[in-house]
Amino acid sequence: NGTRKRNAGGAFSMESGGSVQHPHATREAYEVISDAPSRESSRHHQCALVTWLACLTALLVAVTALVVVLVLRSPCTSSSSSSTTWIVTMTRLRDEPVLSFERGDSEWEFNYNTAVFLDPSGDLSLLVRTQNLSTQPQPDPQHPTVVGPSFAVLTSWSTRGDIASFRRLTSEAIKLGPNAQQAAGAEDPRVVRNPINGEYLCFFTSVQGDFVHGYR
Repeated sequence: NGTRKRNAGGAFSMESGGSVQHPHATREAYEVISDAPSRESSRHHQCALVTWLACLTALLVAVTALVVVLVLRSPCTSSSSSSTTWIVTMTRLRDEPVLSFERGDSEWEFNYNTAVFLDPSGDLSLLVRTQNLSTQPQPDPQHPTVVGPSFAVLTSWSTRGDIASFRRLTSEAIKLGPNAQQAAGAEDPRVVRNPINGEYLCFFTSVQGDFVHGYR
């Protein structure tokens, strides 16, 4: 439909109403067309990779949650075959007792089973179980002498001159003892401090009984 001429650059053109064609333009168009499927395939691969990673992440989360549930629901048991051996060495600080009836530290003959704690001022305090021998006649002739009811008596650390010791245990001190609910008194005191509100909680054994009906 036209005359084809070679231009100086080696390209061909069509005259007499023909369309102009350039070999470089044809090659570029072919490259663009041929490159489209490869880009589409790459997008498919990327989507598949993202889907696979999401599934793997979900699987790991599920396995982790299952392990946590099994650990929390499993009973805590201690192995009797533990190889840990604890050795505690205790050294007596002095031969004299901390509280002694013979020394005049207490009105009660027996002073033992003590709860130790820090009072609000930070001083060391004791809640001591105390007892005397009973002065009441006993119905059992084989046991004519028994201890009387127990008290839990409070004392604290005191410094008098160069001497530091606990204040004397007296009947005027704060104490727990026999009453209508615990005829045999209060035994084995324990004291803990609530770290939230600073209150002190006292636990002890309340003993109700007499020498005829027994103890409970």
